[in-house]
Amino acid sequence: MNTLNDLHKISGSFSNTEKMPVLFLGHGSPMNAIEDNQFVTGFRNLAKTLPQPNDK
Repeated sequence: MNTLNDLHKISGSFSNTEKMPVLFLGHGSPMNAIEDNQFVTGFRNLAKTLPQPNDK
């Protein structure tokens, strides 16, 4: 089991990222995960505008 000290050691190796926006998306119908509709198109377009976090 990891401890908070382990988490602190691991997170210390990450480079800093600017604060990221938080967005809650109520997906509504589960069909929005399957179909290609206006909601899915809107989610995809929105994703293109959001900043990406550092991965290292």
